[in-house]
Amino acid sequence: MFSYSVCMASLGRIHTFGPYRTMRKAHEVFDIVTKVAPSDATVNIICEEDKNA
Repeated sequence: MFSYSVCMASLGRIHTFGPYRTMRKAHEVFDIVTKVAPSDATVNIICEEDKNA
């Protein structure tokens, strides 16, 4: 099982949205965050394996 988070780095801070259970949901959030993010922000999808799942 994997979980996905959307991370936005801007102004020296990292904002994390998630985790989400599906890549599809993470992509939906990624699209929204990318639209509203400042032009200098970096937006990434982070995939993590759930060790205790």
